[in-house]
Amino acid sequence: MAFFDYAKTAAMAQRLLDRFGHGNRIAIEREVGGSQDPVTGETVAGTRQMFLVSGVVENYDVKEIDGTRILTNDRKLIIDGTVEVLMTDKIIIDGEPLGVIVNIAPAAPAGKAVIYTLQVRV
Repeated sequence: MAFFDYAKTAAMAQRLLDRFGHGNRIAIEREVGGSQDPVTGETVAGTRQMFLVSGVVENYDVKEIDGTRILTNDRKLIIDGTVEVLMTDKIIIDGEPLGVIVNIAPAAPAGKAVIYTLQVRV
């Protein structure tokens, strides 16, 4: 039976992203607790949470761009697995929003994400 050492794999992914990526300059912004007032119908804003992660932004290879699912301006963002990413999250790099998350692909060989690969539409 094979044994998977999650801690070693996660640590190696973290080291590589720290070394070759943006370090902790990538922020994930998440709104929590927003609701809609049932009487007035107005949206009541929730609070915002910020998470710092390590990662790297890449362009998609020309062979991957099909003009439908992956567009020319889409970016591939690979981040560490320290925060579970949601489709409603916003990605901020160096204080600037990157774009809208279109797809999230976790790499979770032991059931817990080591890294996330995000497709971001700029």
